[in-house]
Amino acid sequence: MKVTFDITGMSCAACSARVQKAALSVTGVIDANVNLLKNSMAVVFDDERIVNEDRRRAAVESVCFAVTKSGYGASEHVGLGFDARSLSADKRILRRLIASVCLALPVFYAAMGSMLSWPLPFDMTSVFGMLAVMTIEFVLTVVVMCVNGIFFKSGFRALFNLSPNMDSLVALGAAASFVFSFVIYVQAMVVGIKGGSPETVMDCMHHLYFDCASVILTLITVGKYFAA
Repeated sequence: MKVTFDITGMSCAACSARVQKAALSVTGVIDANVNLLKNSMAVVFDDERIVNEDRRRAAVESVCFAVTKSGYGASEHVGLGFDARSLSADKRILRRLIASVCLALPVFYAAMGSMLSWPLPFDMTSVFGMLAVMTIEFVLTVVVMCVNGIFFKSGFRALFNLSPNMDSLVALGAAASFVFSFVIYVQAMVVGIKGGSPETVMDCMHHLYFDCASVILTLITVGKYFAA
């Protein structure tokens, strides 16, 4: 007996291999083939074990449980509805992409503006001006990370399940850039509030990587959109 499953949460070849391994670990499964592009999996069960509808249902649920336990989502394919869900997913990715680009570009501009002599709305020779630009970078980056929260959810879930994938790499890279930059940002705020010199605040500003976190997430979302 052959059953097709809809799989969610896959992002790379490592993901499809992990899903296939999970399916093959289920008793009664003879073969499993995962299609990463279609987010689907075809599973062949031993006909001798599927003697009635209850056994069939139990076999399908066992595969879904095994795949879910490995860090992904699985459900039995229900025909035309899958196409509708795929189209809906494409639209969600497009909305994420548009939002990410609109937010990441100002972050990049603010980060590179002072170094490339681009016009900025604040006086970059003053402590207030620099702190204002840093705050803009921080706030917009937080929003970009929230918009693309799926990377962190999928990436860290796969990491905790000892099956890191591409999303894990993206999540770790963006999180590391953000956390390091946040520490520097807080340090700059403390220095500014205590009346520190513009040179000290500027030195902190040169060690911010909020733009890296924003651009990483945006570029990966571009790739996700074209892949979809």
